[in-house]
Amino acid sequence: MAKPSKKASVKKPAAAKPKPSGRPSSYTQDLAERVCVLIAQGDSVAKIGEMDDMPDARTMFRWLASNAGGEEDDPACFRQQYMRARACRADARFERLDEIMEMVGQGKLDPAAARVMMDAIKWQSGKENAKRYGEKVQLADADGEKLPPPPPFFIMPVAPPARDK
Repeated sequence: MAKPSKKASVKKPAAAKPKPSGRPSSYTQDLAERVCVLIAQGDSVAKIGEMDDMPDARTMFRWLASNAGGEEDDPACFRQQYMRARACRADARFERLDEIMEMVGQGKLDPAAARVMMDAIKWQSGKENAKRYGEKVQLADADGEKLPPPPPFFIMPVAPPARDK
């Protein structure tokens, strides 16, 4: 009888999926919604992170980076919820303009200080919801005439150079 070879094929166990290191994520859809409601009401991520029973700012930014809660186009994805909350926060900020104008009218606020506050609110609102509050940019030439749209931009594929053998 022939001796079995020492090099007999031995099946290796399938590589196990590595376990994630660190603590498990504290992400839940309910917590994400609570965070987004606070953002929509005007609170910052840093301010929310300091509240009891809320994740810290680093955790919330990690949720944004990892698409917590689903795929990018999923409405339940934290990034999508966050962007909608930021747009709503722009509305909440813009609503403060009426309060500031009323305070100036009653003499409770210096007009120069009110102007600085109102400019900051308009700038922040324009950044958070550019479609609604952003500045409209119209390109024009030196005479003030509207410029035509730029020509289309095409990327042409280029074959790599032939190699000498």
